[in-house]
Amino acid sequence: MYISNSTSKSDLNSMTLEEMFSELNSLEEEFESELIESTDKLNRLSESVSNFSGKLDAIDKQFEEITSLQKEDYIFIVFCAALQAYRQYFVTDFKPRLTDTQAAKEVKGDFKEVSSRNKKRYYCSLSNIVSNPVPFDTSEHADHLAPGVSGNNHRWKCLGHYPVLGYVFGTANIMTSTVTVKDGLLGVDTYHVSTSTIYRNGPKRSYSFEGDVMSAKAHTDKMFDHIYARIKSNPEEGISALITALAKEHEHLRSDERSTQSLPFPVLSFTPDVSEELHDWGLDFINLKTIAAQAGYSVIVNLITKILYLAFQAGKKVINAKSIKDITIDQSIRVRCEKILSVANVVASSTNLATILVGVLTGNLNLIRKFDIGGEIVTISQLARSAKFINKIKSEYISQEVNKLNANL
Repeated sequence: MYISNSTSKSDLNSMTLEEMFSELNSLEEEFESELIESTDKLNRLSESVSNFSGKLDAIDKQFEEITSLQKEDYIFIVFCAALQAYRQYFVTDFKPRLTDTQAAKEVKGDFKEVSSRNKKRYYCSLSNIVSNPVPFDTSEHADHLAPGVSGNNHRWKCLGHYPVLGYVFGTANIMTSTVTVKDGLLGVDTYHVSTSTIYRNGPKRSYSFEGDVMSAKAHTDKMFDHIYARIKSNPEEGISALITALAKEHEHLRSDERSTQSLPFPVLSFTPDVSEELHDWGLDFINLKTIAAQAGYSVIVNLITKILYLAFQAGKKVINAKSIKDITIDQSIRVRCEKILSVANVVASSTNLATILVGVLTGNLNLIRKFDIGGEIVTISQLARSAKFINKIKSEYISQEVNKLNANL
């Protein structure tokens, strides 16, 4: 028999039988009340568990309704897709390649460079830096000094043509009238370049001209030592020569990047053979630069669309806002914004792929040049990012609604 703690043994001794029965009835009523209440809670919990799946579906449907695209959202989808399409076809398409002469003229204009180097080793005067061609463009006499270097592969062999290393070795070559050639994975060889008479046999007659030739073996470490000594002995002239040589290197890389051979693919061009192989597969500097531009401009278009959309939604709240705290962007609006970007990017990428397919089937090279590789990468990234963000917000929303249901049990 259960007796409450409040009823002590002394109380029991002093109780009459009638009082004991009254106490027992009170305890029985209390127990029955608690039992009924517990049973009611268990029934509600059982009902809640049995209907949980249906309630989850209802919450999920409610979330989709709250975050579904509105009529005004389609304006931003069209805006974003149109900007992406304009970028694809008029800004970041793959431009036609130029001949070496055309590419040089586009950057340097009508300025003519003439080889007139002095005979001093590891030195090129400031005036000659400006007037002479870059020394690493020659392959004359290479068969005697640097086997394997030719007019066809000097872009892969000579470090002055490498987009990153060129600013070090190419600039040094220009200041010292030398050419540094890549040999295997880590090896480099340097050669002196001088002005000499070059003979050619034409279809009708033979002719000659003054030009750059590889004249003797040099040392790479001495090349840098002479540059350091030149700057140290005469800082004003040395630094001027260094800046001028650096500018000439940059100008030359710019003129070569759009030519037929372009420049070696950065980072992955471990050896000249790898550089040439990558070029044959279309992986060279100008294509990498174009793909990077496509991706960069695509991200900018998405960012512009996002800023305008959120500003538009904030502007709608300004009208009824009593203070700056009332101007907030709901998570549902952010979800709609992500959906806008995803839909617009898919539309732009799909139409671009359809255009490329038409170009392939018809053999239209101009259409194939519109292939938006960088944009396709951004679209895939945007879809993954949007899905992750939307799932996060959806999970938080469902968790909040489930907590509300549990609070009502």
